[in-house]
Amino acid sequence: ELFAGCRRVVDLGCGRGELVQLLAEAGIDAYGVELNEDFVDLMREKGLEVVREDALQHLAGLEEGAVDGIVASHVVEHLPPHVVSSLVSTAWDRLPPGGVLVMETPNPESLVAGSVNFHRDPTHLRPVHPDTLAFICESTGFADVEIRRLSPVPDTERLPLQGPGAGPLGDHLDRVVQRLNDLLYGFQDYAVVARR
Repeated sequence: ELFAGCRRVVDLGCGRGELVQLLAEAGIDAYGVELNEDFVDLMREKGLEVVREDALQHLAGLEEGAVDGIVASHVVEHLPPHVVSSLVSTAWDRLPPGGVLVMETPNPESLVAGSVNFHRDPTHLRPVHPDTLAFICESTGFADVEIRRLSPVPDTERLPLQGPGAGPLGDHLDRVVQRLNDLLYGFQDYAVVARR
């Protein structure tokens, strides 16, 4: 729904092209940018539009207003901080008024996501806190910036609560357990949605 009404959307670091395909099925003109040759070949086999190029170089080479939607899903955690800032400022420069930038990344507010799962991918450099990514967008000039927390851990994998009727001690324990659940098993990902 974030890209409804967009003329053209680019998915930077599009991987196998799942989002490009979903956008195309929704009638939204979209294409991907990807360096991995196998993913590029796979997308072309599916008949999806893709450009084999570095994401930031591609974005910098676009004319202003060439796209009105930019996605970078699970990209920023692979980049040094100055490159993340450059990505956001280049997106600002290329988007027209009303254009939208969406960046999704693992959520370091969750101990499991930020300290355990994050390090399973050896290409991850560092987690980016949602407040930091939102601040970069706001300081670049994006006026409407929202953080959306995504991918909750299923209740079956969280610490169990006593539940109602356990008395004052049970209620207290439930509050403590809930705080632990939020810290340990919080949302696994988040997206910053920034509108120009």
